[in-house]
Amino acid sequence: MVPAGKTGMDQTMNLQMRDPRAHELAQELAKHRNLSMTEAVISALEAELRRETLPLAAR
Repeated sequence: MVPAGKTGMDQTMNLQMRDPRAHELAQELAKHRNLSMTEAVISALEAELRRETLPLAAR
């Protein structure tokens, strides 16, 4: 069994975006937040998942 937070793969993984717009948005967010593109994507995805789980009244 793989521990929580681990993928069982090497620590180095590539983030590949085939959509030019997705790549552009990730770069823009990374630049604004002074993050790597990977960190920016993770941050954005986590924020969206939190938003999805909030009740409508709390949004």
